[in-house]
Amino acid sequence: MLGHLPIHSFTHSPIDSSAKVGHETEAGAARGGGTVTFGLVFALCCPMKYYKLTAALLVAASAAHAAPPTPGQLIYQKNCARCHGRDGRLGLNGAHDLTKSNLNAFGRTYLVTNGMGKMPSFQKTLTPAQVAQVVAYSQTLK
Repeated sequence: MLGHLPIHSFTHSPIDSSAKVGHETEAGAARGGGTVTFGLVFALCCPMKYYKLTAALLVAASAAHAAPPTPGQLIYQKNCARCHGRDGRLGLNGAHDLTKSNLNAFGRTYLVTNGMGKMPSFQKTLTPAQVAQVVAYSQTLK
């Protein structure tokens, strides 16, 4: 796959092949860090007519290195997204739009723990630490 070519394979590159670019370490290369290096080298060395391909490679590389989901996000996806939606706006079964909620962390913790209306209690499903994680994640939904 082109994205994993080592930097020294570009013999006409204006970049010093001994230089480390981005997260080009042996650990980074093992995780696919060479994709970013390839995209950068490609962007610097190729004619402008390939700018769309270069942009696509860089977008793919950044998506491959996106931060992993937080524990709160995983708990939300498993327990909350079916009614509130992945972005907090779905509103199935009377679920509130979390992006418009004016509840602070205390209020959200109470609702997740005890439930209200059609929302079930998660007191026996989630630990207090997991409740805190999902509450913190829910506050990021805007």
